[in-house]
Amino acid sequence: MTLISGMQPRSKYSRAAIYAIFIWHGFFLALTKSMLDLNTIFPALVTNLTDSKTLFGVLYAIMLGVPFIFNIFFGHFLNPRRHKKPFLLLGIYLRSTAFLGMAAFTYFFATDSPGMVLASLFFWVFMFSFSGGFAGLSYADIIGKLVPKGKRGNLYATKQFTSSLAILLGGIAVARIFSMDAMRFPNNYSLALAIGFGGLIVASGAFWFIREPPSPAESNRESFRDFLVKVPDVIRRDPAVLRFIIVENLASFSLMILPFYLVFAKDVFGIQESYVGKYLLYQIVGAIGSNIIWGVLSHKRDSKTV
Repeated sequence: MTLISGMQPRSKYSRAAIYAIFIWHGFFLALTKSMLDLNTIFPALVTNLTDSKTLFGVLYAIMLGVPFIFNIFFGHFLNPRRHKKPFLLLGIYLRSTAFLGMAAFTYFFATDSPGMVLASLFFWVFMFSFSGGFAGLSYADIIGKLVPKGKRGNLYATKQFTSSLAILLGGIAVARIFSMDAMRFPNNYSLALAIGFGGLIVASGAFWFIREPPSPAESNRESFRDFLVKVPDVIRRDPAVLRFIIVENLASFSLMILPFYLVFAKDVFGIQESYVGKYLLYQIVGAIGSNIIWGVLSHKRDSKTV
């Protein structure tokens, strides 16, 4: 069922080079995510196009839900593929195209035809989320092949640290863009999204240097129906998996309300566009500071405690 393997690296590159590739990608990916932060930039953009909270909720649901809905299909499709790097790059470039599409539609049509931009967002957001789920599974499989079990924690810790720096830089850039008098709507959002497009392209460049070892060949490819039948069996065999699924879904309810805070602030307090960047910056500083606490707690206790 899982796409992650515990194979030892078989690349001609050193382990340090492999780490550098994933850290490079993580840095620019984090920078890119700041440009379309789901709790600040995205809700602020949508509320500039429409007053409907229902439409915003639907778009946000697509953004969050599509990867999870389609991951079961992605898993079945990718499982027999011996090389996942082409699908990883495909997912990244589709996602970067979504950034570019949102930037272009916002720049050319947001002022005169906000309804057209809003309608296009349903397509671009779906592509952004769909391709993200596709790339995410391929990414996990490649890490499983290239980084041996027991060494992945160091990689993720380093990647998280550099990503935090990138998110902070991205937050500062966004705050600057949204505070400039020359950058009014829709130019500010278009520029942020265009930077996101460029960031994903730069991030993907590192993966071209990966020599991905092939996954073991499967002598018997199971049907999608058989693949689905295994899911409840896995849950029945491991109660911890069921508990994790329940907790994960319950915890997500608190996260789903976060973007509505900014919508509420714009409606009730009439905050200006410049506040959007400041709000993102405070959010990033809080996240980086809290990560230190969670890291210490995880080191002294365990991940389950966190």
